[in-house]
Amino acid sequence: MEESRLCQVARQGFYVTRLFGMAPYALPKGVGPARRPRQQLLFAYSLVPFFLYMSALAYNRSLFQVLRDYRIDLGTSIANLWPKLIVTGITAIFSETSSMPLVLNNSILLVELAQSIMRYKAVTNVWISISNFDQALDLNVTRRGLNVAELRSPMLDDLKFYLRTILFISFAGWGVVSWTGITFYHDQLLGNLSYMLPYYGTYVAVLQFCGLVLLLGQRFEFLNDSILASTRRGIFMHKDLLNIKKIESEHRKLLETSKTLNSAFSWSLLLHLFSMFFHTVNNTYQFLHFSMKEGIDNLGKGLCAISWIFMFLIEIWAPHFVCEYTSGQVK
Repeated sequence: MEESRLCQVARQGFYVTRLFGMAPYALPKGVGPARRPRQQLLFAYSLVPFFLYMSALAYNRSLFQVLRDYRIDLGTSIANLWPKLIVTGITAIFSETSSMPLVLNNSILLVELAQSIMRYKAVTNVWISISNFDQALDLNVTRRGLNVAELRSPMLDDLKFYLRTILFISFAGWGVVSWTGITFYHDQLLGNLSYMLPYYGTYVAVLQFCGLVLLLGQRFEFLNDSILASTRRGIFMHKDLLNIKKIESEHRKLLETSKTLNSAFSWSLLLHLFSMFFHTVNNTYQFLHFSMKEGIDNLGKGLCAISWIFMFLIEIWAPHFVCEYTSGQVK
């Protein structure tokens, strides 16, 4: 029985993604970690009320914070109330106690959950297409009973390194964010976890897209290397011509897979980038605000803002990097 090494390498990524309901699909046995679609869909649906409740709490807290801090009287006439609400609302969005970033993030996470439910077939097809590519070119297969070292793949070794690196950076980065929040904002552990979970979810959603794009980029690079290896010999044998035709066929299939992936994630990625830009601006303001104050607590809150900025920059940079890499290999 043959088992794809790609499945073995990506298994950790699958489990982390499914934990947040971002991968509500099942894959054929031997292609990926199998699980019933119905179970995964129910898990994704069960997360929706939780995040709705979290968003409602954050919205109410933010609204009453604005009314209390800026002494807005709801009994005032509408003509006089709206200008004051607009001005103070903009100021309150960037305040230290604002819940507006959380409301925005939770809203986008709810949209992401809905989209992940609708696009599970498309993502499944993308994964199966990548697995079919590996099988067609006899790549990355480890047969039980044979020496694994004889079938080592630089492509999957690189993927394993990237996956472990990003998991380490993610756990370390979000750990610093949680620690500074608990230490300097005096959050309770459970309260901090409930606050952070939606951010973990949107972070995982972005990394899911990046992982699939990276897989496509690696395979485009493999085709480019195969073409170069054939042309360097200078003399084309019949075997070389057949190999080039096969490469052209697989290249077209990968292009179709790329279009499917782009169609499945385009709107979701646009919303994430908008959210990351807003959060980065907000935390940059927080950092500048606390850096002008004295005291250990203010220094710690500034460190918390920097750690937030670092994680948001990863979410902005990662899609740019993998898309630039993959598009460069396509050309």
